[in-house]
Amino acid sequence: MNKVISTILLLSFFVTGCSSYTTIDTNPSKAKVYVDGSYVGNTPLNYGDKSIAGTTKSVTLKKDGYKDKHVKISKEEAQVGPIIGGFFLLAPFLWSLGYPDNYTFEMESKDL
Repeated sequence: MNKVISTILLLSFFVTGCSSYTTIDTNPSKAKVYVDGSYVGNTPLNYGDKSIAGTTKSVTLKKDGYKDKHVKISKEEAQVGPIIGGFFLLAPFLWSLGYPDNYTFEMESKDL
C-alpha cells in the first residue's frame, strides 16, 4: 500500500512539475495575445505550457488604437519540483526552468 501511494505521489509530482505558468498583462488591459502566431486569449492572461527549460516564445500583443507589441517570454527561473525530481530521473531536469510569475507590457498609443 505504501508503495502505491509513493508511486502516485511521485508521478503527480513529475506531471505537475513539467508545466510552467505565467501571467501576461498589458497596460491598458484587454489586449489580444498571440503566442508563436496563435491566438491564446486577452490580457490579463494566465499562460502555461510544457516546453523544456530555456524555451523562448514569441508573443504579439494587439489592441485597437495601439501599436502592435512584439515581445519574447522565456523559461528562465528555477523550479524546485523538477530539480528534485531530476535527482531520481534525469528527464525532469528538462523542465527545471520556468516562466517568471508575470510579465507586464506597456502598449503604445498610435496617436503618439
